[in-house]
Amino acid sequence: MTEILSKNQIDRILELINDHQAVAFPTDTVFGLGIRYNDRIAFDNMKQAKGRPDTKPFPLMVADVEQLDTVAFTDERIRKTAALFMPGALTLVLRKKNIPDEFTANLDTIAVRIPDDDFVRDMLRKAGPMFVTSANRSEHGTCRIWQEVRDQLDGRIAAIVQGEAASYASSTIIDCTGDELKCLRQGDISLEEIKKKIESAPGTETDRYIKEDKEMLHVIDHPMIKHKLTHMRNINTGTKDFRQNLDEIAALMAYEVTKDFPLREKPITTPMGDCIGYELATEVVIVPILRAGLGMVNGIQELIPTAKVGHVGLYRDEETLEPHTYYAKFPKTLPNAQIIVIDPMLATGGSSSACIDIVKKAGGKNIRLVCLVGVQEGIDRVQKDHPDVDIYLAAKDEYLNEIGYIVPGLGDAGDRIFGTK
Repeated sequence: MTEILSKNQIDRILELINDHQAVAFPTDTVFGLGIRYNDRIAFDNMKQAKGRPDTKPFPLMVADVEQLDTVAFTDERIRKTAALFMPGALTLVLRKKNIPDEFTANLDTIAVRIPDDDFVRDMLRKAGPMFVTSANRSEHGTCRIWQEVRDQLDGRIAAIVQGEAASYASSTIIDCTGDELKCLRQGDISLEEIKKKIESAPGTETDRYIKEDKEMLHVIDHPMIKHKLTHMRNINTGTKDFRQNLDEIAALMAYEVTKDFPLREKPITTPMGDCIGYELATEVVIVPILRAGLGMVNGIQELIPTAKVGHVGLYRDEETLEPHTYYAKFPKTLPNAQIIVIDPMLATGGSSSACIDIVKKAGGKNIRLVCLVGVQEGIDRVQKDHPDVDIYLAAKDEYLNEIGYIVPGLGDAGDRIFGTK
């Protein structure tokens, strides 16, 4: 039997959600049916309850912009739209981030909205982002009151939260993945209204919103990284010790780089009984920029031994300092993988930006750049060319000298790794 709960029974609601169950609840539009966004068991349960085909993806609800940044890539236009119309009856189609393809019918996009309902947003803050669809059987009408949901889904879902949805109206759906905004479904908010408000919006509110955007540069502050990097910088450190410290720093950085990789649940049996464990939901591909990037591969593979390795060969013109490609090869799993581009030095940013271009043209989407040492010039270049790529550094150094070397830096990383200086 389906439990009938009140909104003040939030602990029981969260308990059911954490137990892989689908729960129906009133929203600011129609009555919704929701599960945790990374819960494979609950996902299958919700599809079965609705009788929904696998080819039709579910939309996501998030509590706020911070949660939005965990599941989708955003830019200034998206942030302005969200600042002006969210929370509310507006759904944005965005490029997904950290969501396995099976949850999105193999699409690289996800439909996301922030509901204009205090109870739902509070639940989302506690449960995390949730896939939320209308609480009704497929091919049946949407529901507004909990009794209508019970008539359609009693015995098919774990619980229904009593209440009444704000209206039968569905949200407006806007595709934000192209150069121009595109209306996929008209609701109470029109595309013309969105465009007009974005163009005429005063700077104060959107500027405030943009300043709160997720930081894409991560300088990892760790005592052991600082300790080992000091040995690498030292001119008296030999090739063997240089390589060993680079391996160890790469492994330490990998813990931070992978901390939000998506997981899927995996039922296992321990010596004491059955339990639900977790495994990486997607493959990982490491892409070293040849040749110096090879020096960081082993350290990362110590943490992720199943990671596949692609290669991009670039050389830098000694006069213009611009990169030229001579080799590129990737695993077939690249388009759906979590991709870690690695190069010890982020100097002008030309090689890193060019490598990311090559990876994207090969189908790569979820990309992070990991460098040992970088300077502002290189950071600015990558962020300008690839604002969707997170940059991870062990240290941010002072400047580039007249021949494009980082100061204080650690010299020519390739020469010091391979003993060719």
